[in-house]
Amino acid sequence: MNSGNNEETLARRIQELEAQAERLQIRLNEREHQTDTTFPGLPQEIIQELEEASYPELEESFRVFRRDITRYDGGIWTRQGAVNKIYIGELKKARVEAFGTVQAKYKDAERLRGAARAASDIFQAIQHILTRGGSDEDEEDLHQVMEKARRLAVYGFATSKQQDREA
Repeated sequence: MNSGNNEETLARRIQELEAQAERLQIRLNEREHQTDTTFPGLPQEIIQELEEASYPELEESFRVFRRDITRYDGGIWTRQGAVNKIYIGELKKARVEAFGTVQAKYKDAERLRGAARAASDIFQAIQHILTRGGSDEDEEDLHQVMEKARRLAVYGFATSKQQDREA
């Protein structure tokens, strides 16, 4: 009698373990097939422009984009840096470690990607507001801002990719 009870308990326990193993296997398979659910996908409009535009088209778009950007006076924060002329001769003679230079390029590209991610966030937020609706005037202004954010995101991601290639 004891033997029958033990066999039933053992059989029940085996079934529970098999069911648990099956659930774990399903979860593992789902994780393997997921792209990376912790990060949202890049908006389709941005991916489309990055993938469909040729390099010369992107270059022309960048030239127009840079020309259209508002110029701000923020002192040292908005001025382009320059090498001090007294150091140019010494810098030309100096030998630079290649690894450090390449790493600096990748670091710069990653910073630019951060700006592009921020612009993508703005694009998606405005897109959400527009789908919600509003007044005609607000809608027109939001469309203009959304277009600027989209252009900034495309510029940022494409430029960072270009820096990766140059590195």
